[in-house]
Amino acid sequence: MSIQVELPDGSVREYVPGTTVAEVAGSISSSLKKLAAAAKVNGKLVDLSCRLENSAKVEIITLDGAEGLEVYRHSTAHLMAQALKQIYGNKEVKLGIGPVIQDGFYYRRRERGTRRHSLGPQAGRERPRLLPGRRCKRHDRGRCEGQKITERICCIA
Repeated sequence: MSIQVELPDGSVREYVPGTTVAEVAGSISSSLKKLAAAAKVNGKLVDLSCRLENSAKVEIITLDGAEGLEVYRHSTAHLMAQALKQIYGNKEVKLGIGPVIQDGFYYRRRERGTRRHSLGPQAGRERPRLLPGRRCKRHDRGRCEGQKITERICCIA
């Protein structure tokens, strides 16, 4: 049994059910897989680990386009939040808002007992521990669960 994937140029390819969007990108070209940031499956934005179980229209979103850059910046904001928590601990840093903006992103945070300017040197010392081998995985949550998580870890003021 196979599924059909229609690409933006109208071509159709066949894959086995469960093929990831990243695998689809790689089957088109290795350079496309390297540039891929996300994809749209039937118009819905998904990450590269999304498994295709049914036939679909698939568009690979690359880092060299506006949508890909937005995905990259959004993910980077999450990584920075994770790094802040790892460096200073859950009790010292309360996360807030980290939206993508025109030239990058910012992350609003409230630190307890830590001066803002101390982030640079700390982050530099922690970099080797934070970056190598780290894999990011998206976790979809329902609205109710998302609000509970937000209430637990965020402080927006």
